[in-house]
Amino acid sequence: MAQPQVVALPALGKRSSSYRNALDEKYCCRCGRVEMTQTMPRVVVVPRRCWRAVEIAAVVIFVLALIAPQPLRAQKFEILYAFKGGSDGLAPTGNMARDAAGNFYGTTGDGGNSTACSGGCGTIFKLDPQGKETVLHSFSGTDGSFPYSVILDGSGNLYGVTIFGGNSCIPGFGTCGVIFKFDTTTNTFTLLHKFKGGSDGENPESSLILDGDGNLYGTTVAGGVGCSNQSPLGCGILFKIDKNGRKTILHRFDGDGGEDSSSGLLLSGDGNLYGATIEGGAFLPSVFDYICCHGTVFKVDPKGKETVLHSFSGLTPDNGVPYAQLIEDEEGNLYGTTEFHPPGSTAFGTVFKISKKGGPMKELFTFNFSDGGYPLAGLTRDSSGNLYGTVSGGFACECGGVFRLDPQGHMTVLHQFDGRDGAFPQSVLLLDGAGNLYGNAAGGPHDAGVVFRIIP
Repeated sequence: MAQPQVVALPALGKRSSSYRNALDEKYCCRCGRVEMTQTMPRVVVVPRRCWRAVEIAAVVIFVLALIAPQPLRAQKFEILYAFKGGSDGLAPTGNMARDAAGNFYGTTGDGGNSTACSGGCGTIFKLDPQGKETVLHSFSGTDGSFPYSVILDGSGNLYGVTIFGGNSCIPGFGTCGVIFKFDTTTNTFTLLHKFKGGSDGENPESSLILDGDGNLYGTTVAGGVGCSNQSPLGCGILFKIDKNGRKTILHRFDGDGGEDSSSGLLLSGDGNLYGATIEGGAFLPSVFDYICCHGTVFKVDPKGKETVLHSFSGLTPDNGVPYAQLIEDEEGNLYGTTEFHPPGSTAFGTVFKISKKGGPMKELFTFNFSDGGYPLAGLTRDSSGNLYGTVSGGFACECGGVFRLDPQGHMTVLHQFDGRDGAFPQSVLLLDGAGNLYGNAAGGPHDAGVVFRIIP
């Protein structure tokens, strides 16, 4: 692999029809199991009820595009690696991990060497500081398909989930997903658990977390109890895998306390787990489905007792549908994002803050599409209290971008994607000691995804 490609901040170009179709599929009707497209890395198992966002008038979009803020010119954007879409992987998904030597580890949802899945079942990859990629593992379906995010422990082990693959779901349809471990020292792949469906849970679609004793925690978007009117059945579970591979269900979501947790968990110093669900909550169904059940922020204690800290109403500014993994500050505040666009509004997602003790939620910033929209990934916070994140839509190209939000609520666009240098970023950004930001996105030179760096 040649040296990283330095890309000048480009003029915004017109997006291809394939990008538009993928985005329309995602944001207009996300029902059932929709496996990823070649251009959109987000597999959408969820939510399992349809809603259709009413797009604002074209003339409004045009005006917003004219006044859109420009990226910060002092930033430099680099493509560290552009996937080609074959055996090297296609469509990087979820969050990456970085070791002390500067190597990156991540997953692609498609690609690899297996013929068991159309276009490949996905990969685990390593990217060294010089931009050389190594495929560590190609999934084959029986050991999982469509991997989503990895984490790294101090001994060089990677842990992650696949949304599909493994066992067939009983009851239900399709495959249920797995939890895996990969030892980067010995290049050994181990299956820790194959979900069975039903009470065991199915389709994990979030990054795992690891405690000091080597226990893993995560969630599934279906299975468990409740939500009998949904397909697949169940509101999802919160599970624990101990260091010996034994799985325990700590909590089963029931709808009122939230359903469909895609965000990943935060293990706080107080011993509690914090997270979000993109559906369910205290707001009861009505004839206006778009004001119903737009998710929760929750706490689960070590005994599995859940406390709902906030139920989203789906009405601006309390938009809801929080896909993002939460982070916390030193004062016990939680930060996250929502991606719902209430019909007829000019709000295309928010950044919010809420105390771990509950209480009112504070909207720190609301995206209006001209400055980005649909923030799906979690946030990264530096020592000065600045928040960094990505939006998967917005701007004239509708390809998404990277932003910084300072403690006073001022937002700066660090980069706008144009499709050729990436599109639809959905990973949590990694921040190094020099202030460089790293992430992944779809699109790119080969329309197969990129790993990128932004240098301050």
